Amino acid sequence: MRLSVTKGLWFPILNALSNLVLEKNTVNQEKSLGYLFQVLATATNSKFDPSTWHGILSQVFYPLLEDIQLAVL
Repeated sequence: MRLSVTKGLWFPILNALSNLVLEKNTVNQEKSLGYLFQVLATATNSKFDPSTWHGILSQVFYPLLEDIQLAVL
């Protein structure tokens, strides 16, 4: 799968779910976090190349972790 197609499919899904994880509503947080992990499990079966994983980590997960850290502090 080409990177542009991969980004076109996975990045919007992952970004939307990562934004929902930070919602104040705990039900939305729990459900979106569960879906985020389900999508991640599906993505691992897609055999992304290293550059795609780099993009997912740097553009989705690291910002999410930073936002969580700021919310906790």
